[in-house]
Amino acid sequence: MKNIFNKMILVALAAALVFAAFPMTSAFAQGENPPKTDVTNEKLEQLWARQLKAYEKIGKGFEDTDAQIAKMQARIDKAAESGKNVTALQSALDAFESALKNAKPKI
Repeated sequence: MKNIFNKMILVALAAALVFAAFPMTSAFAQGENPPKTDVTNEKLEQLWARQLKAYEKIGKGFEDTDAQIAKMQARIDKAAESGKNVTALQSALDAFESALKNAKPKI
């Protein structure tokens, strides 16, 4: 029974691989007069505003990182006081702090 199931799976996978090699649609060359897209100043301003919002969102992730790191360090210290092994956590926090400092956008 197991052998038949393995053979059926193998046949199904082989068929899927064969059919994946064939394109589902045809590709045609572009005509002599391609459609023109009008990029207006209004569209450019909208795109620029969207980029600025995205940049601001990225920047918010770097706000008050010192307080976040201090909070994590306090938790690690608390765990160390209770007798837990925190060497891996401490090295991870150090690596995180280093990565944050290197990745912070420079203004």
